[in-house]
Amino acid sequence: MELSMSERPKALLIVEGGRTEFKFFEHLAKVFNTLPFDIVPYGNNIHALYKRLKKDHFEVNIKDILLEHTNTEEERLILNQDFTYTYLIYDCDPHHASKDDSRSIHTLCKENMANLNEMLQHFTDETDSTIGKLFINYPMMESFRDANDFFDAEYAHTVLNIETKESFTGYKNTTSRKRLAQHRIDQWNESNFYNLIKMNLFKLNQICFEHWSLPSYESYRNIMDQHIAFQKEQDACTNLKILYVLNTSILLLLDYFGAPFHSKLATLN
Repeated sequence: MELSMSERPKALLIVEGGRTEFKFFEHLAKVFNTLPFDIVPYGNNIHALYKRLKKDHFEVNIKDILLEHTNTEEERLILNQDFTYTYLIYDCDPHHASKDDSRSIHTLCKENMANLNEMLQHFTDETDSTIGKLFINYPMMESFRDANDFFDAEYAHTVLNIETKESFTGYKNTTSRKRLAQHRIDQWNESNFYNLIKMNLFKLNQICFEHWSLPSYESYRNIMDQHIAFQKEQDACTNLKILYVLNTSILLLLDYFGAPFHSKLATLN
């Protein structure tokens, strides 16, 4: 798994645009021996991206969409490069509504989750630079700090009740009070990231199969390829009126490095 910089494949990370994503993944890349990751924001949420893709029946290069929105020469230069892998990192935001949309939170969630399913069916190939692979965070990026330690067993039961839109708008503030949020991201080390990845893999297994344990690498691939976690989240959102808190974006390292990375995770206490 330890590859030289020249051997490590370049990856493009397309993010929603928040400062949190930049800070998180820039430091992650630095900690793991300066991974060749370039980060470019879309500048809008996943539901706006869905609307833009739908306009062209999803028959459009994701880089071309980004070029429509970029305002800097640096971003244009990045987007004109070749990448081995392309990852999209977005918040779930099932409560999203247009300015004049007064429908209930549950009606919005049902429609938005159906749209997200369509997105996941499209963004399935990180090796195709015109498409990429989509990672959705539930309910949003800040789920990475919704715990009291880098590996917190209580995370197994952490959910977000979605009775009102305020449940989502107050989530960032809620997570900012957790003990993990008191650790500055730029001070995290490799061990911290490993434990956070392992905790979210345990949670993934808990959501899908009700086992608080590390899924095998093959099981992880199946969960992601078959969108099993999303199906569980969709069901919980529309029928139970909750979301299982889960950060899938940090799991992209497992996709990037493959089975050897999982083997190392399995050896950690």
